[in-house]
Amino acid sequence: MSSREIVVATLNHQPAPRTARELIASPTVAALRKDEVDEVERRYRQDFKRIAFPSLEWGLDYQNGQHSKYNDRQRKSKKWMSCNKSSKNWTSRTALESFQLPYSALEGKHWGKLNDVCEETYQFVLGESLTKPLGHLLELLGEEQLTEMLLAGDRDTEALIEQLHQFHSEELLAWSNSSVDAVVIKDQLGGTNGACRKIWQDTFISHLAQYAQILHSQDKFLFFQTNEDVSEIFDELVAVGVDAVIAPYRTTQLRQLLARHAGKVTFGVQHALEGTQKDLHTRIEEIREIFRHQQGGVFTSIDWSNVVARADVKTAMHCWEEPLEWDGSLEWEEASEGGLPSLWHGDIYEEEFAMAGSNQEVFAPFDTANNIKLK
Repeated sequence: MSSREIVVATLNHQPAPRTARELIASPTVAALRKDEVDEVERRYRQDFKRIAFPSLEWGLDYQNGQHSKYNDRQRKSKKWMSCNKSSKNWTSRTALESFQLPYSALEGKHWGKLNDVCEETYQFVLGESLTKPLGHLLELLGEEQLTEMLLAGDRDTEALIEQLHQFHSEELLAWSNSSVDAVVIKDQLGGTNGACRKIWQDTFISHLAQYAQILHSQDKFLFFQTNEDVSEIFDELVAVGVDAVIAPYRTTQLRQLLARHAGKVTFGVQHALEGTQKDLHTRIEEIREIFRHQQGGVFTSIDWSNVVARADVKTAMHCWEEPLEWDGSLEWEEASEGGLPSLWHGDIYEEEFAMAGSNQEVFAPFDTANNIKLK
């Protein structure tokens, strides 16, 4: 099975030869430890390819009640929107009416190149959406001002949220007409801020339902990703049609969620690569045990930051590669002559080599943080 076929089988809760996996190296790791990244990727084929939206050479800079366009390349911080968070004049009608979103950036000039990338890869292509329902509000207003406006029921805030929602819908419509396999929406959930968490439940969940309909109408999957505890809105995410949720699950949390949603959603399990290799192995085996009798429904997403040792990444990959009857050995084998990984997992790699025709095609290193930024 190709990587795309393995991921699609996982999302459809069908048998696959192994667990789908994604390694996301930070820009620092990808740049300064490229040889290590290449070694891991030669050893463990990556099933996902993330494609980021083209960098936008525009923005909105809110200063003293006025909006002004700026060139993104001229700013050190390449946020797609920015504002003076100390300003209290955002709620003025003039400021809101002057707020403009870059619909021209969604025009078709970039999509041809993006579609070519999709057609040329054996991997499951995941388009990274600009959509961040809460994240964009926080970037524009700052947490303090946003909280005040939400608690006050400010109508201009509601208008701004609707304006962003319309832009997000248009962006996802553009993704739905592309050749990607799925689109991932990454966002914050509000942390300990009750007002921010409430708006997710009261407003953004219904928006997510519309985004799911847009993508499903063109046979695209919808992923949702967050670095926060997702359990509070997990039931709603499943109900509105999210196909996969990537989050840092706890073991007890996974058992509870799987008991309610087995066969309905796929779990993207993020791992904290900390502690000893034995501790890491134990945590992963506990998660694998939860999914022992499930067909598909889980994949692993591993973030490789600069403080993480290569051995820990290989431990995590090794744990997910082995069958459930694995005896727990953490010994590593060296690559065989010619740079090919040793075929110590039966015929799976052999079939992949035959399908792709060359090692370079199968184990092509990804770009920075496994993202392709089209220019």
